[in-house]
Amino acid sequence: MPPTVANRGGLRILGWVTLAVAALTCGTVILASLQGPPTVTIDEIADRNTLSDPKEGKTFDLGGFGGSPVIIAFLGDCASCSIHKTNFNDLKQTGGYRVVGLYEPGAALANVASEFSWLKLEEDKSGLHDQLNVYYKPRAYAFDGLNRLIALQGPNEQLAAFVQRVGKKI
Repeated sequence: MPPTVANRGGLRILGWVTLAVAALTCGTVILASLQGPPTVTIDEIADRNTLSDPKEGKTFDLGGFGGSPVIIAFLGDCASCSIHKTNFNDLKQTGGYRVVGLYEPGAALANVASEFSWLKLEEDKSGLHDQLNVYYKPRAYAFDGLNRLIALQGPNEQLAAFVQRVGKKI
């Protein structure tokens, strides 16, 4: 007598049940992903951040940094790796501009000060970081002798390109 297989028809039902569960699971995942937030690119974030940038021609209280054409490079707290990988020597060829590296209180500046000893470093005591929308660091801004903003570094603009652009405005 041949061996009997118990519930032979039940295997077919198990297959259909597995397929139905898989379809429901995939459908749920697809529905959830369609209702989730849209993907935002880095460029879109930068575009949104630039909406808060000050307009060229606006005058700022630069304290002791004003009175003559100046480029202020905002360094933040110097903790980010972008600060440590930035070649501030690109700011040396500025023609008639003074260059100041403005940092936030408590900044770690040892390697910036030692590598770029020519760069005048000053603490931001007046909150210019916030007033000028310094949403990435380092970021450079150029002012004329009347403390008017004449140029600000774009989010994808290198310091050398910024200096070249600003050199045409003096």
